[in-house]
Amino acid sequence: MPEGGPQGSGTPAAVNDEVEKFVRPQTFPLAIRMAKPGEPLPGRVRRPAADMGIRVAICQSFSIARRYGWGFGRDDLSCPLAKTAFGFETWTRSGTQGNHLRPRQARLETALGGSRTRREFDG
Repeated sequence: MPEGGPQGSGTPAAVNDEVEKFVRPQTFPLAIRMAKPGEPLPGRVRRPAADMGIRVAICQSFSIARRYGWGFGRDDLSCPLAKTAFGFETWTRSGTQGNHLRPRQARLETALGGSRTRREFDG
């Protein structure tokens, strides 16, 4: 984009035109809206667990949402870390110590390193 941001009115349509002109993304941008507990999802929302009988990893969920516009909830995700990040679950004792992060997934060698990573994840 030109220095100073998109040219024109700054409307969503103008910003979209600039992104399409200069970035040319392969998929649509993704926005996330968290439903309140107990709030029903719109009837048109498709979800992997309900519509295909599968659970997916967080990285797959973003790709599916970007490409096909599907939604996701707790029952659709297979990754405990993703469920915790989205607030669907709370940290377990094992997770608090960072055990789920070491050594295979994050290549951490100590529980201290896993615990530190978990604290950084929480912000």
